[in-house]
Amino acid sequence: AVVSTQSTGVIALTRPIVAELKSYSNPPAAVHKTMIAVFVMLGESEKKLAQWNYILQLLNKPGKASLMSRISDFSRESVSKGTVERARKQLDNLTSVEVESAGKSVSCLFLWVAKACEM
Repeated sequence: AVVSTQSTGVIALTRPIVAELKSYSNPPAAVHKTMIAVFVMLGESEKKLAQWNYILQLLNKPGKASLMSRISDFSRESVSKGTVERARKQLDNLTSVEVESAGKSVSCLFLWVAKACEM
């Protein structure tokens, strides 16, 4: 099943939220770990994602390569168990309260990736 964006809050992902994520030069750890988990689920290399500048490059992609498009086209069936485990590992010891206090912009993405990892 495709992870429903409405039940996971990603429908709330708007340009201002993406702009806030792009504004970080050195984000709080909870924000960075959440974004690593999101992009791991979307098929990106965990090694490259350790660099925030690489995440910024991904956030700047337009059209079908944009974060919103990639999430709306996401299909959980196409993701391997190993990928899910790598994404889940990034979320270890993170709570939604901790993520929201680090950056409201990333909380909807945290909820989406946590839900995607559960399925």
